[in-house]
Amino acid sequence: MAVRSNEAGSIDEGAASRASSPRYRISPNPPSPLEAIRELIAARDLFGLLFGRELRVRYKQTVLGLGWVILQPLIPAVIFAVVFGAFARLPSAGAPYLLFALSGMIIYVLFSTSANRAGSSFIRDGALLTKVHFPRSLLPLAAGSSALVDFGVGLLVLIVIGLALGSVPSAAILAIPLVALGALGLGLGLGLAVAALSARYRDFAIALPFLLQLLLYASPVVYSIELIPASAQDVYALNPMVGLVEAFRWALLGTAPPTAWQIGAAIGTGTIATLVGLLLYRFQSRDLTDVI
Repeated sequence: MAVRSNEAGSIDEGAASRASSPRYRISPNPPSPLEAIRELIAARDLFGLLFGRELRVRYKQTVLGLGWVILQPLIPAVIFAVVFGAFARLPSAGAPYLLFALSGMIIYVLFSTSANRAGSSFIRDGALLTKVHFPRSLLPLAAGSSALVDFGVGLLVLIVIGLALGSVPSAAILAIPLVALGALGLGLGLGLAVAALSARYRDFAIALPFLLQLLLYASPVVYSIELIPASAQDVYALNPMVGLVEAFRWALLGTAPPTAWQIGAAIGTGTIATLVGLLLYRFQSRDLTDVI
């Protein structure tokens, strides 16, 4: 009886030990949005490391370094200023055409660069996903957010050129961070969706640069919104980059402020596009490590 009692006791102790030990459930379903946010906050140090690695890798062993950040929007802006400003003499909202084109390019490059870098992050760092457990969205978020450094450098260059040409920013320049966050959020939403989709279908990563190139000419980056017929401007403003570009020029160059419809359309369509991108990422990233 004593033996049985001891055996029963040992069994009970083992059962109690198993009951008190933590249990984990493995599921293909992604975490809830709240859980995902908590994971990202907990992994903020890793985000900083990935962000810094993105900058080091991108500009390591280059002669010009951050000079490429300046040349990327500056060279197209000079070309557009010569072709559209000097030869075609298109309107530029009362600002020098070089500043007009460069301001449009800088805010658009923030959007397009963040989308491109985030969209290609899983393909570029696919091996890392299968070796270490961490919130997968950190890769595209860190890669896309690195475009803020390029934006900051380009903004400083734009301000210096503007001062040299006699354009002094007003108090409206304080609105630039909000406009930049809007462009970055739109780019990250698109990039997250493309990153998850391109893990399974590489076509999305290939098609993204073409889409962004088309959207460049569908936005008032190198031409004034005055060229759009008044009857079509409301529909035209459904492109969220219209309101963002117009708001950026107003904040920096003192051009006409965007209309309430342009601001509302930019916020509304931009929010919808970003949420759609997040939802696509959420559902397409379930078996990410199996298809990457």
